[in-house]
Amino acid sequence: MLILHIGKGICLGLIGPNGAGKSTVMKILSSIHADFEGKVSVLGLPLRTEKNKIK
Repeated sequence: MLILHIGKGICLGLIGPNGAGKSTVMKILSSIHADFEGKVSVLGLPLRTEKNKIK
């Protein structure tokens, strides 16, 4: 399980080699890519069912 907590006011960079999944992570978090395995939550809300509230 991977847990990432980013505090308020934090600026974060996502770096890695080609093919590491950086763009995929961003697409999942922005609800562009909805076909993924696992659970993603933003502010405690599940991304799959509460994406409109999250936006």
